[in-house]
Amino acid sequence: MNPNYPQCYCNALLNFIGQNKYKEAQDKVKGIEVLQRLKQLHDSDVEEFEIMRAGVESEKAH
Repeated sequence: MNPNYPQCYCNALLNFIGQNKYKEAQDKVKGIEVLQRLKQLHDSDVEEFEIMRAGVESEKAH
């Protein structure tokens, strides 16, 4: 047991939490990248953006 963290029984718990935080951060980065690509598409081709948005909304409805 780590004397600095008496409430922790092992490093495995800390490693597990760290891995979850890393995965969550990576998921957020991917989401930001998708939004940036959608913004670029909207700025360059509004019609294609609208087609893509309609497809996403259709998928969410089912």
